[in-house]
This record gives sequence, C-alpha cells and structure tokens, in this order.
Amino acid sequence: MVSALLFCAAACWRSSGTELVIVVEKNRVLLAADSLVTDDPEHESMRRCKIHQSGTENYFYAVSGVTSDRQVGFDANDLFAKRRRDLHGAESVNAVGASFLPLLQKHLDLLKKQAPNRYDSIVQSGSLESLFVVDAMGNTKHGYIKDFKVVNGRVVAAAARTCLNNPGQRLKRCTMESNEKILAPALIKDLAQDPGDAVANIHKIMDAATNSRPNDVGPPISILAIESNGQPQWVEAGLCHDIQRPSLPNKPGQKTK
Repeated sequence: MVSALLFCAAACWRSSGTELVIVVEKNRVLLAADSLVTDDPEHESMRRCKIHQSGTENYFYAVSGVTSDRQVGFDANDLFAKRRRDLHGAESVNAVGASFLPLLQKHLDLLKKQAPNRYDSIVQSGSLESLFVVDAMGNTKHGYIKDFKVVNGRVVAAAARTCLNNPGQRLKRCTMESNEKILAPALIKDLAQDPGDAVANIHKIMDAATNSRPNDVGPPISILAIESNGQPQWVEAGLCHDIQRPSLPNKPGQKTK
C-alpha cells in the first residue's frame, strides 16, 4: 500500500510552475503563458500549451498550480467546461473558483501525507493556485485573476479581481504574485510609467521569471490576443493549437449565409 501511495503521489496529479500574464490595452486583451511543465511524468518533453478555451466561446483561461489530481477527481479543464453560462466577468470566475475550492483542499490534504516536501513548500509560500481568465463573452472584454492561498493548512479563495485595478500604473496588467517579487525595480518603474509595446513587455516579464525560476518557468511563450471585434488570435502560438473562432452576431440588415 505504501509503494502504491508513493507511486500515485508522483503520477496521479499534475501541476505546472506557470508564469502567467494578462495585459489590458484599449483595443485588445492579451493572455500569455510559458510552457514548462513540472511534476508531469506523462509528458516527456515537459512542455505544453497552458492557454485553454472554454468550448468554442470567447472565454479563455490558464492555471498556475495543480491542474489535475485523479485521486480526488479534480480536473481544472473539466471544471471550466462546466462553468455557468449565465454568469460573466468576476462573478463567473468566482463561481468556477467555488468548484475548485473543496477539491484543492482534498489535494492539499493528500499532499501532506504523500508528498510532505511538496506540501511544506506550498505552505511556506502560502500560495497553491491561480486562475487567469479573459472573458470576452459580452460587449466588455476584461482579464481576471483569482488566487487560492494556504492559511494554517486550509485553502482560502481570494475574490476574483480585474486586471484594470492597478492604481498608478499605465500598463494594466495581472502577473503572478511570485513574479512581482522578483521583477527588477527598474523594470517595475518602466512598466508603470511607460507601457510601450505590450508584447515586448510580456517578454520582459517572462524573461525575469525564467531567470529567477528556471526549473519552473520556460519557453516557448504563448500570447493570445482578444481583439476589439471579439475575435481571438495568436500573437505567438508557442505550443498551442488553433483556437475555435466563435461566430460574431450578424450586423443589422446582414443576411445569414
């Protein structure tokens, strides 16, 4: 039984030491992710696409932390697929997060028994999971982040927040909390005062994360843009595949083909 538990601790759950970035511009929203995968014995290359689409809808997400755990029936992609279609924006992200919470707690409890070193690392950092979401289902396109912290051995979900809420920053962005701690002060000042080219700045952030955490973050980078007309397109696909392009509503007087 002990050997089986040790084997499952290595093979039954999957996580990614992901670096994620959302940048909100006037005419588009960008979602970026690295491709390095950790604790994933089923993928020899240890790299994969981390940006996902919910069905064929203009709803895109990426997850940093555990993405699946067969022992507790947790699969992040499955939970996003089951999200409520009547909710949008932060309300939608919080509802998805509510389905994550009990399963993440079960996962953490198992880690304490099966992978104590991993558990101790998570407890020390205080962070277990982050969801990055771009919701472009309505007329407004926004990026959101929702964090799951660990406090006294319990998983606590923070309220989803929009990437627009960055007082004093001209570059409206969401980045990983761990990355904010390692960004050079000069780069933080540059991002705050002179946003410049968003894609170039995303690369600066990714490079800083890769240099600081080379075992957790690595190329190639994928950058998805949701344009002002609502259509998604890859700025840099990286390891990601073609996306499903939702049909846009017909304009008044336009005939349906």
